[in-house]
Amino acid sequence: MRRPKIFTILLTILLFVSSIVLTFSPSIVSANGTNSMTSNQPYAIEPQYINAFSFSEGLAWVQNEDGWGVIDTTGKWAITPPIASNLLSDQSLSFQNGFAWVEFSDGYTPINKEGKFITKKRYKIYSDFSDGLAAVPDSKGKWGFIDETGKEVVKAKYDEVGNFKDGLAFVKSSNKLGLINKTGKEIIKPQYDRIEYFHEGLAVVEKNEKYGYINKSGKVVLNLIYNFGSDFNKGYATVYLKDKRYYINGSGKKITDKYIDGVATFSKNYLWGLKNKSGKVLVKPIYNWIEDFQEGIAIVTQGGNYGLIDKSGKVIVKPQYSSIDAFKEGLAIVDVASKSKHNYGVISKAGKVLVNPQYDYITSFDNGVAVIEKNNKCGLIDKTGKVIVKPQYDFMDDFHEGLARVEQSGKNGFIDKTGKEVIKPQYETVVIGPPSNSGIQQAISGAGASSNGLISVYIDGNFGFIRNPLMK
Repeated sequence: MRRPKIFTILLTILLFVSSIVLTFSPSIVSANGTNSMTSNQPYAIEPQYINAFSFSEGLAWVQNEDGWGVIDTTGKWAITPPIASNLLSDQSLSFQNGFAWVEFSDGYTPINKEGKFITKKRYKIYSDFSDGLAAVPDSKGKWGFIDETGKEVVKAKYDEVGNFKDGLAFVKSSNKLGLINKTGKEIIKPQYDRIEYFHEGLAVVEKNEKYGYINKSGKVVLNLIYNFGSDFNKGYATVYLKDKRYYINGSGKKITDKYIDGVATFSKNYLWGLKNKSGKVLVKPIYNWIEDFQEGIAIVTQGGNYGLIDKSGKVIVKPQYSSIDAFKEGLAIVDVASKSKHNYGVISKAGKVLVNPQYDYITSFDNGVAVIEKNNKCGLIDKTGKVIVKPQYDFMDDFHEGLARVEQSGKNGFIDKTGKEVIKPQYETVVIGPPSNSGIQQAISGAGASSNGLISVYIDGNFGFIRNPLMK
């Protein structure tokens, strides 16, 4: 779900969100034998951690007086603190693909879920493990890869590298791109100015401002003769050659018309129309552009405005909007922008206006709801356009396990998808410690997202955990 502008502002200036997951018990008895009920929700575990991060892959990093360690979802130590004596106190930790990168004063080192550092080397920067390998630089800034034992399997010799995907990774040397496999073999020696990801077995490459296509073995299957080439989609790619735009198939054969579901766009005098396989013109060339049809609907542009047509050429929405987003869950966000502001609304595939353009921002719909923003306040609407929550919160997060965190006047609570405040705003976001090197003090959200039925809360200087009331 895209986030409203207020989210971005708060995240940049304030938020350092920490959340943790532990198995719930109805009420926790403190050391003095009394039930701790500072929150109006019973604690799954009483506040006791100096710092904590959200669970990832069943484990969470927490910090107590002894240092940093790792707990599992029962609250037992998976890695007992301290894991090392010379860690930096300010960490950002989570397990990704079985490993976490721990920061020391002289760099980062990966640790596995058993608490073993797989190498003694320190790296100034790193990339998370992907396909069993992690990109790391040497002391000279050249990049290579290590495996899950810490062994260097690709020598550090490249200026830049990408993560492995489907067994291949981009590498860059002397400002040219190539491809390597997981053994470090150069499938394509660095020679291209641009390489795109593979789509339908082919990837776009560019060299000396000419475009072509390669397969996964690195062989050029379509020569670099085009002025531009798009990714393949549904068997076709769009190419430009000497200012002429047309389609090609996987063998490079020129396709005059790309018929999808029986219709194709065509151009005349730089305007676009629509015809069927029999050659009947369904829409005369009147549009500046016709996007590909998605579920029978295509976005069209005319004179800088956006509208919708169906495959018969019928105008569903006359070009009138400043923008139309792609449909999601059968709905699209539209904008009627003025010189001073945006006005967002919602339409259906039938072109029906469900929400009149009036909001400063609307996120894409996610599981039937979308966040709205008006005058720096956030609310919620459903797929019918009904306002579930009037714009009243300073911040509204995505839904996790049926709850979305909201903030109001510096206090955090949770709502469900009906707009009910399941947990009223009560957990304060607090600023702690001296200003960082950036000049911004660290702020900790009073509550984190729900995970495994538990929600981290920050109370009286420590992290504790309450139960998600919706999870039984």
